[in-house]
Amino acid sequence: MKPMNRLKQILINSKSSFERFPLPIFISILAAIFFICGIYPEKLNEKFIRYGLISIFSVFLYLNIKLFSEGIQYSAKDESDKKKNKLFIISCYIISLPIVYAMSVVINLFKDGFKYDSAHVYFGVLFALFICVFFISKIFYHNDYIAYAVNIYKNIIISFSYSIILFIGLSAIILTINLLLNAKISSKFYFYIFIVIFIPFNFLIFLSQLPKIQNPLNDYKFGSVFEKLIDFIVIPLCSIYAIILYIYFIKIIFTREVPQNIISNLVVWYSLVCVGVLFINKIIETDISKSFKKIMPIIILPLILFMFYSMCIRVSEYGLTPNRYYVIAGGIFSLLSMLYYIFYKDSSNITIPIILVIVILISTIGPQSAYNISLLSQEARLYKILDKNKMLKGEIITPNKNLSEDDKKQILDITNYLNYRYQKSQLKYLGDGTKSFKQIFGFDIGDLNLSSEDEKAVSDMDNAYISATSLSEIDVSNYKTFTEIDTGQDQSENKNDKYTYKFEDNKCKILYKKGKDFYPLLEINLKEIKDKLIVLKEENSNINIDYLTIEGSKDNINYKVIFRDVFFNSMDDLKDFYLHLYLLTSE
Repeated sequence: MKPMNRLKQILINSKSSFERFPLPIFISILAAIFFICGIYPEKLNEKFIRYGLISIFSVFLYLNIKLFSEGIQYSAKDESDKKKNKLFIISCYIISLPIVYAMSVVINLFKDGFKYDSAHVYFGVLFALFICVFFISKIFYHNDYIAYAVNIYKNIIISFSYSIILFIGLSAIILTINLLLNAKISSKFYFYIFIVIFIPFNFLIFLSQLPKIQNPLNDYKFGSVFEKLIDFIVIPLCSIYAIILYIYFIKIIFTREVPQNIISNLVVWYSLVCVGVLFINKIIETDISKSFKKIMPIIILPLILFMFYSMCIRVSEYGLTPNRYYVIAGGIFSLLSMLYYIFYKDSSNITIPIILVIVILISTIGPQSAYNISLLSQEARLYKILDKNKMLKGEIITPNKNLSEDDKKQILDITNYLNYRYQKSQLKYLGDGTKSFKQIFGFDIGDLNLSSEDEKAVSDMDNAYISATSLSEIDVSNYKTFTEIDTGQDQSENKNDKYTYKFEDNKCKILYKKGKDFYPLLEINLKEIKDKLIVLKEENSNINIDYLTIEGSKDNINYKVIFRDVFFNSMDDLKDFYLHLYLLTSE
C-alpha cells in the first residue's frame, strides 16, 4: 500500500475507533488536558498531574474492559449467552470504579515524586494492564493469537513513528517561527505539543489499527525479509551469546569464584529476549526456526538455574532489595516460559503473557511485593547483626559501641537503606526519628571510613533540615518591602528601619515599626516548623520547601514568609537551629 493511501486508511480507521472505543479515547483527551494544566503555571500543579496519572491508568483499564467485552460477546453461542455477557460486562464497569479510586489513593501520595511503594504499585499495575491488551480479547478464541499479538506490536511501532515524526515536524515549525518572525513562543509550548501528540493522538492511531477479534488471522505470515532477519541474524546472535555464557560459567566452575552483580543481569535479560524470540517463532516454519524452538529452551534452563544460584549467594549476604526481587521475578518468568515451550509445543502461546501479568502483579502489590519483602529481608538482616551483638531487648535497641568495623558498616548500610525508602512507622528498630544514629546504636560514625554519600545519609537521618538549592522567581507584585532574615540562635535580635525579629520562647517573633515603636506582626513557632519538617521528611524524601511558606495579614499589612534554608538538630530541644528566610510585606 502506498504511504499516502495508508495514511488515508489510518485516518478513516481513526474515525471508526471513536465509535469502537469512546470511553478510553475521551479519558486520554482528559489526561492530556490535566497534564497541560499541571505544567502550565510556573510551579507544577500536583493536583492536575495526579489527575493526569489517574486518567492514564483509567485509559488502559477501560480499554481492557472494552476488549474483554468484545471477546466474551464473540464467544457467545446464543442470545441467552449474549444477555448474560452484557450483565457481566456492566458489572465489570461497576467494579472498575473502586479500582480507579484505590489507584487514586496511591497516586494521592504523589509530592514531587512517588512516595515509597506507590511507584511500584502504580507502574506495576499499569504495565500489567498494558500486557493484558495483548491477550484479553483472545482468551476465549486464541488459535490465531501469535498473529494478533504481533499486529498489536506493529501498531505500537506505527503509532509511535507517526507521533515522533509529527512532533519533530511541529517543533521545527515553532522553532522556525521563533527564529524568523521573533514570535517568542514559550518553550513550554513544546511540552504541550508533546503531551497532545504522545497521549490522545498516539493512542488514537494505535486504536485505529487494533485488530478486531472477528477478523481471523490464521493465515498470517511474516514477510520473507523478517523471516531472514530472525533466521540469519537474531537466532545466530542468541546462539553465540549462549555459547559465551556457557564458556563463562565453565570458567566460574574451575575458578570457584562467583562474580557479584554480573551473572544475574547477563542471564535475565538474555532469557527474556529469548522468550520473545521463541514467542514469535511459533508461526515461522523455516528449518532454522524449528530447530531453534526445540533446542533453545533446553539450553537456557541451566543458565537460569545458575543465575538463581548466584542470586541466592547475593541475597544471603546483602538481603533482598526491589531490584534483586525483580531480577528473581524475571528469572521465574523465564523459567516458567521455557518449561512451557518444552512441554506445550503445539499451544497458541497465550499463556506466556498471562504468566507475565501474574508475575508483575505478585511483584508489585500485596504483602509479597518487592517493596514489602525487601523490608522484611533487610530488617531480618539487621536483626541478625543486633542479636549477634546482644543489642536487642524485644524490639528496642540497646546501644553498643564495642562492635566490629564490619558490623558497624553493615548496620550503617541497612539503616541508610531503610531510612530512605520506608516510613518510620513501618520500621521496627529505628524509632520515631527523634534520636540520633549514635543514640540508637551507641557508636560514632566518625570512626568509620565513610564515603561522602554515606556521611550525607547519616546526616539526613540525624537532622531535620531542608534547603532550596534553586528558587524560582519570587512574585513580589503584591508586596512593597523585601526583608532577608539569615540568623541562628546566637543572633537573638536584629533591627532595621521597618522590621525587627527576635527569638523568644522557641518562637521567631517579627515586629513592624509604627512611629517610634515596634508592634508584633507574626510569630513563627519553631517547634511547629521542626515537627512539620520531620513529618514531611518522613512522608517524602523529596521535600518541597514551598510546603513551609507562611502567608497572612495583620493590621492591614499583608505578609509572606518564604523559607530559603531551615536546619534543626533533631536530637536537641531547639538548641541548635538555623533559619534563612525572606519576608515580603505590603507596607
